[in-house]
Amino acid sequence: MPILKITQGQKSSEILFDGTPVLSSLLREHGFPIDLPCGGRGICGKCRVEASGCLSPLTAKETAAGGRLACQTHLLGDARVNLISKQLMENIAASGELPSFLINPLQGRYGMAVDIGTTTLAATLIDLTNGQVLATATEENAQRMIAADVIGRIEGALDGQSNLLQDLAAKAVDDLRGRLCSQVKIPTDAIDQTIITGNTTMLYLYTGRNPEPLSHAPFQADFLFGHWVSPNMYLPQCLSAFVGADITCAILASQMCIHEETALLVDIGTNGEVVLWHEGKLYVCATAAGPAFEGSGLEHGCSSVAGAIDGVWVQDGSLAFSTISAVPAMGICGSGIIDLLQTLLKLQQLDETGLLFTERIQLEGQIYLTQKDVRNVQLAKSAIMAGILTLCQTVGVDLSDVAVLYLAGGFGKHINLQNAAGIGLIPQALVDRTKVIGNASLVGAQMLLLQKNFLKETENYLQNSQVVTLSSNPLFSENYINSMMLEPV
Repeated sequence: MPILKITQGQKSSEILFDGTPVLSSLLREHGFPIDLPCGGRGICGKCRVEASGCLSPLTAKETAAGGRLACQTHLLGDARVNLISKQLMENIAASGELPSFLINPLQGRYGMAVDIGTTTLAATLIDLTNGQVLATATEENAQRMIAADVIGRIEGALDGQSNLLQDLAAKAVDDLRGRLCSQVKIPTDAIDQTIITGNTTMLYLYTGRNPEPLSHAPFQADFLFGHWVSPNMYLPQCLSAFVGADITCAILASQMCIHEETALLVDIGTNGEVVLWHEGKLYVCATAAGPAFEGSGLEHGCSSVAGAIDGVWVQDGSLAFSTISAVPAMGICGSGIIDLLQTLLKLQQLDETGLLFTERIQLEGQIYLTQKDVRNVQLAKSAIMAGILTLCQTVGVDLSDVAVLYLAGGFGKHINLQNAAGIGLIPQALVDRTKVIGNASLVGAQMLLLQKNFLKETENYLQNSQVVTLSSNPLFSENYINSMMLEPV
């Protein structure tokens, strides 16, 4: 039988195989998952590997990518592949600050809160008797090997990979549970209560529900959770097919509904959700920003790993940058790309239309920014801004009426607000009224563990909310086009 030899860092492995399998599929089957942000269509280039031996001829997509793509390469005989060692994400926001409230916890001693994000998972272990956070743990969402966004994962589930997607989510939650308990030296069965939040698609995939209703218009979920899946595990209420329990928990964490003032909440991520609280009612929408701010969609984009360029500025008339953990640069993450574009605007190496004045912007070694990268960021940031503007205009709220903008999500915790406003990602008028609340989804899940009354409160959000649909919305289309420029809005 042919042999595939695998080198990953200092470790070497061998796999025997039959037939002519796709390299990415064989690796995944044997515990070497490779992210496939584009769903294995060979268009993102993120699964490029060093491979040699008896391989299928280079495809046109591989030629364009400049090397072997694991999702396109078939093994025809003995071969060898070199894989990059898995790096831990270091800037994942494990949580945020709990607001002040009266503790009336669920029964038991230990509670676990988990946020299943599209890109990352985060979890905390809570002492239910006093609200103390005892341990935290984070990791990448292994479902990225199927696709980077929820649409790709829905397609994967409908294409026969539902069990795999469910297994990946369940294993990640189990791993987090084990890591949390190991930090405080308690057995995993000592956890008495668990709250698992996430967007609607993530909860569908975690519970093994058929996501077919989420795959086509009118995009109406046939189940919105807000129920106990076991005597000690609760999945919070979702608000729509694309405004999930993570946003429900973020609303709770912001405490925006206990104030009379008009407020916005924005979660900037692969799925950009916007919530408006106005005159005692919630208005919500979701806009497909894509994964550009989370490492995918950029030629040298990466997640928040050691070596990710996370900040860029002008120093002595040229570009200077910092990296996570202050180690040599290996890519650029979301906060870095925002800084980079704003810095290039200042240096007049980029204009407000998004046109680069050179073919590429060199950062370090083989790391550079391309014109296509800029366009992908423009598409992502326009979707976020258009969602904000459309929601406000639909309800009849001017930005000047908004008392506070809550910026939620792990990504939002690390961005430079002035630079974000400078490229038109968030409204310039709201920069001084912005409150960064970190992983508010996880904070809200913790609050559900610590105050029983919040369970009913969050379930009531559904009856007190109105979903504003953006697809086929002419107002959104107009705002989307008008927000494409890299300039303050």
